Amino acid sequence: MIKRSFERYVNWGEVHEYRDFEHFEHRASNRGFHMIGYGTGYLDVYVEDKGAETTVVFFHAAMGLDDLTLPVFTGRNLMEGLEANAIYISDPSLEFGLGLGWYAGDSDRPMQQDLPRVLESLISRIRTHKYLVFFGASGGGFASLFYGSLFSKALSVCVNPQVNIFRYLPGAFEPYLEACWPQEGNTSVQFVSDVSVQYRGGRAENTVLYLQNLGDASHIRDQLLPWLEEGPQREVEFFLHLGQWGKGHRAPSIAVLKPLLETAIAVRGNWPRLDIDVEKCLDPERIRKKSVSYLNSLKK
Repeated sequence: MIKRSFERYVNWGEVHEYRDFEHFEHRASNRGFHMIGYGTGYLDVYVEDKGAETTVVFFHAAMGLDDLTLPVFTGRNLMEGLEANAIYISDPSLEFGLGLGWYAGDSDRPMQQDLPRVLESLISRIRTHKYLVFFGASGGGFASLFYGSLFSKALSVCVNPQVNIFRYLPGAFEPYLEACWPQEGNTSVQFVSDVSVQYRGGRAENTVLYLQNLGDASHIRDQLLPWLEEGPQREVEFFLHLGQWGKGHRAPSIAVLKPLLETAIAVRGNWPRLDIDVEKCLDPERIRKKSVSYLNSLKK
């Protein structure tokens, strides 16, 4: 049984509980914890309204199951001292005893349809809001890409993201399917499992900043290169930053990410002005070779 407790967040603000989405939409506040009745569980959201123009929405990555306590809110350390509002979202799928759910919901809770409604309601209550940023790493990067695609002029920042859930580790997506979509097969799921489809045919009007560790061979091979080969990045503003953050599925440090968020806040929605080194050539073979070269350099 997964534990629930707000004890570790005791100094963060009030907890507001709602029966369901309708109750939430009538009574929601622009700050504090929002514990929204959702199916047999909850959708937990934490909001910080700093009276700023930019709002950053945070999605967490996979969580370890040892002593896991819900809800889970990550990213607040990145926001310390930054002049931006923030919305932190805990993935309800973790209620099934999972470490990862990609914010894709389950057969009784179609989160990819429901969460945009919650976000729109919260954002409308932040009176100073003008510019929207989504942020997530790994599985949270998938969520940043998906939900960002539904909000015109938003910026989706994704770090080492999964783009296609079924190209990720079977040990991650198979337990998720069994727990959340038990009647579905890999070829007929009732949720978006390949986020690149959101970026085809002019459907998305957001900007994407894709950060990828060159030392993460599996995510280069199975996620980034297929994305580039299939070409959805040609239909939106797309910026790729390749980092050297060590071997494996490693994210950059806070010393890298915090200045990036500072820049995103400073440009006030003019995303092409982001002050970050981006790849001018998106040729998949060239990027594959850069990854191999970097990994070889780590062996020396």
